[in-house]
Amino acid sequence: MRHRESSWNRRHQGPDGPWAWLVASAAAWNLFWLSLLRRSGGVIFVALVTTFGESRERTSWVISLNMSLAMLLGPLWGLLTKFLSLRTQTLLGCLIVGVSSILCYFAQSLTAVIVLQGICGGIGQGIVMPTKDLLIGYHFRKYRGSANGIYFIGGTLAAFVYPMILLLLVQEYNLGGALLITGGLQLHALAGSLFYRKPPWAQAQNETEARRNSAGLKARGDDGKYITGRQVSKTLEAAPAADRDHVSKSIDGPGSRKLAVTDGADGFAGDVREKGQRGSDFLCNGVEHGNQENNGSCASASAAVALLSKETGVAVEDEVAASSVDRKHKDRRTSSAGARHFGFLKYPVFYMIFVTCMFSAFSMLPFTILVDYVKERDFSAQDGAILLSVRAIGDAISRPMSGVLSDRGLVDRRTLMCASKLTVAFSCALLPLATQSYPALLVLCVLLGWSTGTSVVLFVPIMADRVGVASLGLSMGFCRFAMGVGHLTCPLIIGYFKDQLGSYEGLFYLSSTINFMVGSLWLVDALRMVVTRRRRRRASAAVRWDAVPTSDRQAPAVAPS
Repeated sequence: MRHRESSWNRRHQGPDGPWAWLVASAAAWNLFWLSLLRRSGGVIFVALVTTFGESRERTSWVISLNMSLAMLLGPLWGLLTKFLSLRTQTLLGCLIVGVSSILCYFAQSLTAVIVLQGICGGIGQGIVMPTKDLLIGYHFRKYRGSANGIYFIGGTLAAFVYPMILLLLVQEYNLGGALLITGGLQLHALAGSLFYRKPPWAQAQNETEARRNSAGLKARGDDGKYITGRQVSKTLEAAPAADRDHVSKSIDGPGSRKLAVTDGADGFAGDVREKGQRGSDFLCNGVEHGNQENNGSCASASAAVALLSKETGVAVEDEVAASSVDRKHKDRRTSSAGARHFGFLKYPVFYMIFVTCMFSAFSMLPFTILVDYVKERDFSAQDGAILLSVRAIGDAISRPMSGVLSDRGLVDRRTLMCASKLTVAFSCALLPLATQSYPALLVLCVLLGWSTGTSVVLFVPIMADRVGVASLGLSMGFCRFAMGVGHLTCPLIIGYFKDQLGSYEGLFYLSSTINFMVGSLWLVDALRMVVTRRRRRRASAAVRWDAVPTSDRQAPAVAPS
């Protein structure tokens, strides 16, 4: 068995390898079929109102419950990933979603549709959600943003293709026949679920992150990366030749890699001060492709830090040295299983994403009422369906683009999040003013598609970068719970503005205000990051200057008398 797993690992080259991209494509296939109804919510909303003649508030519960239940039970579905395999859980969720849509063919009242499509369909969608987070987190490290972009392309294609098809099906076969056909199509998602499996290198990755969370270690910092022992060696080897003029030493520990330390590496000392001050993620327990590289290397790393401090004259923080304790001492401080599972609660970024998810319903709400709104403005239902499809153009641009920009370090992920939320606020504010021009509505729908698509792609990579993959399913489960709470308020909001006030215009302005507040929150965080990076660069430059021996500094030029 071990030989078979190692050959499988070699053939697929570990994280970010060819097999990983195939798995991401299978996840996109899965999402395409499961999103047929969710991404055609405006068409379904109008069809339900026409078929059953109920109020818009009560009708909107079908869509809102489908979204909110999938997310309200997010912590439960995230915990389920610890007991079921990814494949089993995904197959179960896909089966529930497809069968629920098929049974709607026999529904004779709106209540039956709410139970089948709203409650049962929402439960099925929720069971599938956390498996994608873990699947992308396990199979990708460097290109998580791009992988999430590929995954969400499935939902984008569903939004582009299916609204017009669903409208034609409703006109030809009525609502029940359209849901029967859609349910059969949704069962195609079962094929993509067969590619869901935990890769061999995931176990070592989980163990490392569980030790870090259970030991109560601090967050990696705003700019920190998870640096392995191999990466440290490469960083040292890449030091300029001028910094290696003196003596090169090495430290060997039992079963550990050789770690080169130079007494003149003052440039690297600043890097240690900047990246290593969070302690546990640096020079300790490096893992790459599932192979334990530094088995017992914490002791060697501690000696390396001491030697580096001695040779360069730089006083490396005590926090770094304290974090380089032997693994046996860490295991003695290991807390209960609850502390391991809920270690993500100490990361501030978790609460940032939690708040963003709570109000994300106000980014999606305009699409639910869009078809009904444009019909009031003397446009046809077909025109509304086209707007939903055009929205997918911006969505399709944003999903891969945001992943590529963030993965290559061209734009910080939090900056993209800020830009997307502010764009949603801008577009929602202009939508009621653009109803006299259909081309203007098309442009605003593209902008809305780009902004909502960008934010959705970034949730998981930001969370995975900060809290790790081991806690990803549960942490995103809590964030989706907050998202579900937000979606539960949608029927009440729709009913208030349309059934009582008689117009959707105030709803667009409310969505604009809330998204502006969320975008401002990320803007403050981005500005804080700029200030923090400048301070670190100045401190690093000061450390490098102080580390130069006095005899090596050039004496100031004396002016001729």
